[in-house]
Amino acid sequence: MAHARQQIRDQIVTTVTSLATTGASVFSSLVYPVDTLPSLVVTTPRERRLEDDAIQGDGQLRELEVLITARCRVVDTADDTLDTICAEVETAMAADQQVSTLAKLITLESTDTEFSADAEQPTGQATMLWRCVYRVASTDPTTIIA
Repeated sequence: MAHARQQIRDQIVTTVTSLATTGASVFSSLVYPVDTLPSLVVTTPRERRLEDDAIQGDGQLRELEVLITARCRVVDTADDTLDTICAEVETAMAADQQVSTLAKLITLESTDTEFSADAEQPTGQATMLWRCVYRVASTDPTTIIA
């Protein structure tokens, strides 16, 4: 079975796939087609243990950072497009706050927006930082404890 991080990431990709603005253009890697815009990229760059329940034989409570990055071409309404995508993502995530029972809770912590003219086509992106709390078995990081 896959590591708990992968299970959660894969479920989040499923949750945010088929939204009105980004459709099926959802990737779970930093390597993605740069010409597929608008799109979403889901990554899990950092995780930390919140407490150790090993004394109870219960498992480990962990906090996973989930980044959902919305990307679009820069046009006159790029800010509006990114805000629309963020609203769609937030609505979808609010409907699945336990990531289909894989997590205790997932909450939005922050959103950062930036624009770049480095590429042939200027792009904008909004990166949403989500905090996902879940528990795994002490001896098996693939086993999620409800």
